[in-house]
Amino acid sequence: MKNPWDNILTKSEIDRLRDHDCEYPWTPQDLLRLIRKIESLQGDVLKIPESGSPWIQTYTGKKLSLLDPQPEEFDLESIAIGVSREFRFGNQSCVPYTVGQHSYHVSTICKEFPLEGLFHDGVEAFTRDLPSPLKKVLPQYEIIEKRLWRALAEKFGLQKELPAEVIKADKIMVATECLQLMLKPKEMYSIEEDPININLIPPWPMDLTEGMFKKRYYELTV
Repeated sequence: MKNPWDNILTKSEIDRLRDHDCEYPWTPQDLLRLIRKIESLQGDVLKIPESGSPWIQTYTGKKLSLLDPQPEEFDLESIAIGVSREFRFGNQSCVPYTVGQHSYHVSTICKEFPLEGLFHDGVEAFTRDLPSPLKKVLPQYEIIEKRLWRALAEKFGLQKELPAEVIKADKIMVATECLQLMLKPKEMYSIEEDPININLIPPWPMDLTEGMFKKRYYELTV
């Protein structure tokens, strides 16, 4: 008998179920296990304590709430500083390469949503660029990241969910970066898109990256 989920779940969605210890097709026990995990994430783990939300101070001196972020807590200067000082690939690339340079290039690939492309990793200015395999075992991080993104998006008038164009552009840059910056890229990453013809070596220094990030922002908004 054909499984009724076959026309609904994609391979990536099935893989995500398995990341949560659920087999496919899933059993009632798998479903119960998943429900309990979701309930645990919605429980005390992410409740704002009586003392208030934990926060970090931004470059411009603002208090950025991690559990209840507000749009006014974000500004261009702090984001540009943060992404220009944060390195990609868990600091394991052959040369130092920043989130800020990556974001700039993603923005130039995007035609309809270049501003979303520029800011798509803006949260990492404050939370750091965690490697994707690590994020998979830290589901609370994903929830915090989404809360921060929604507040950031409201501040800068962005889409609350990243458009497909930005996701595709991000994957194009991952392919381009892996092939130029990683020792054995095909062993570490699933390269889903073809790379583009752009030279990333030598990478931009931090001060140039900060300036280029802000320059790109003003090109798109002024």
